[in-house]
Amino acid sequence: MDRADLILDHKSPVHVIRVAGNVFQLQLKTAIANALKTIFTGMINLYEAGIRTNKKRIFTILKP
Repeated sequence: MDRADLILDHKSPVHVIRVAGNVFQLQLKTAIANALKTIFTGMINLYEAGIRTNKKRIFTILKP
């Protein structure tokens, strides 16, 4: 449902503002959720990469 449809359906501007606010809130929540997801995925990737490089380093040190 588009905002234009909402304005056509409901004549009261208060309702339109409320719905627009809810849409904005939802978009904000998803944006924050996506940002957190990206940050955590990046952290996990860095951590895994760190483990891999550390393992390699340990093996090269242990090699005679």
